[in-house]
Amino acid sequence: MSEEGWQGVVATHPVNVAYLSGFDLQMESLELYAGGHWVFVVVPSRGVGTLILPVSDVFRLAYEPCLGDLNVVTYGRYNIRTDAKCELSELERSVRSMASRPDPDALIGHAKDAISALVSCLSAYGMESAAIGVDEMGVSGRFTHELTVSLKDIRIAGAYDTLREVRMTKTSQEVELLRAAVDITERAIKRVMDSVRPGVSEQDLVRELKLEMTECGASPSLWYVGAGRESALIDREPSDRPVEVGDVIQIDVGCKVSGYFSDLGRTAVLGRPSEKMKTYYGACLEAQQAAIGSIRPGAECSELYREAINTVRRRGIAHYDRAGCGHGIGMDPYDLPIIGEGCKWKLQEGMVINVEVPYREFGFGGLQIEDTVEVTEDGFRYLSTLDRELACL
Repeated sequence: MSEEGWQGVVATHPVNVAYLSGFDLQMESLELYAGGHWVFVVVPSRGVGTLILPVSDVFRLAYEPCLGDLNVVTYGRYNIRTDAKCELSELERSVRSMASRPDPDALIGHAKDAISALVSCLSAYGMESAAIGVDEMGVSGRFTHELTVSLKDIRIAGAYDTLREVRMTKTSQEVELLRAAVDITERAIKRVMDSVRPGVSEQDLVRELKLEMTECGASPSLWYVGAGRESALIDREPSDRPVEVGDVIQIDVGCKVSGYFSDLGRTAVLGRPSEKMKTYYGACLEAQQAAIGSIRPGAECSELYREAINTVRRRGIAHYDRAGCGHGIGMDPYDLPIIGEGCKWKLQEGMVINVEVPYREFGFGGLQIEDTVEVTEDGFRYLSTLDRELACL
């Protein structure tokens, strides 16, 4: 905020709200807070921040309190009756109390709607005429217009990109959550490979994948398992075509654990691989390992990209071309930095990145190798440990 000249920041996108407050509804249907179901975090340059949310969402706070000592401001209405004949549990009493705001000790009183709550909060912080950063990705243009109408002297700058850059470097606690998501994903990949046999379908394999993830307490977020020549056709629904001997199995999957994502890739073949399959996969694997070997604080992401592309071309796929060979990962499955041509981001200790060198060809199939790596003080450390060789099942 000091560098940008802001007196405060307002987070609006669900990822940034969760990052700054710990509050995450974890409900896909409300992820973008559609229909005016907005949640904000206001962070002043000095003092304690404030979480603003619909009164109907205070129930989640009873289970997962906010990070630190955030103020909580609610808006809107939510009616829930109390059975006078029943003695309430401690949890029920806590939730009822939270839903019965306003709290006389709160920063501001309960507001009628989201814009009123945010205006009152900014005014309480003395930001009516301040320069502030507002994350533009979680609100509508109409909402921003109403804010400037209500606070005519306020100066607003877009803050989404700034917040995204802040999230690039992970704390040790974030790294452990990412490791937990990786561990579950690797278990799911092993279960998929153990399930491959003639006659099973992509649908069968995806079912096993999702079962393993959910049984481990994670939410499946990416479940691409492709078999045979159709494995080159990524990001589609799994088919019911039976897997045959000789089919390549491309696995590109991930899950979400406590708000943090995983994204891993492996390749297998049912039976003996063809010479082309061995050559091409070997080139992809060697290229990925060369890129990972270049990881160190200060290295440019474009350097990793060039290392991957040049290696895969030199080792057997002369026509190989791809826009990017990896990305950051965290509370967003595609966090910064991006590992691609012309990307000038420099790696820093604490970044967690995915490095991938996939290959897809119509009439042949798809190959994938993707790992999650933490940038350390003197190089890198794998968070993923699953065997990287082409698996012959």
